[in-house]
Amino acid sequence: QALKKAKKLKIKQLKQWAAEVIPLDKQEGLNINIEEIQCGDPNCSPIDTVVTLIWNSGGKGMFGIPAEVDDVNREDLIQFFPDSETLALWAEGKEAQWPKLPDLRFEVGHKVECRVGPHPVNDWAPGAVIAHYYSEPHWPPGNFAPYQVEL
Repeated sequence: QALKKAKKLKIKQLKQWAAEVIPLDKQEGLNINIEEIQCGDPNCSPIDTVVTLIWNSGGKGMFGIPAEVDDVNREDLIQFFPDSETLALWAEGKEAQWPKLPDLRFEVGHKVECRVGPHPVNDWAPGAVIAHYYSEPHWPPGNFAPYQVEL
């Protein structure tokens, strides 16, 4: 019982910190939900803290912190918190990727050389970029290759 009470207090503290980070003009009609979820991916922490932001207007967004609620401090929350542009899009009910995907050097159609084996000099093949942020259905959520290349 004492552990549940302590966890509730910590969640309340995290909600307060989250509200302090969100610009005032994006706080109207905002509900902040914080919970722990068990991660099934062997490459992530066993329990993540998930912050869900839901506006009465229908906008929503979420992000995770790879730690249990009890282990999350203010700096962790700020580190993983979406930027103001993403918050604005979510508040308007628009989709926005968070964390943002990295910028890429090569455009679709660009000719590239791909390393296809262990030898640093001889194991290269010519190819062309045919897609950005490629993923397979069986890959864990959020996992992708920056490029899909046709050799």
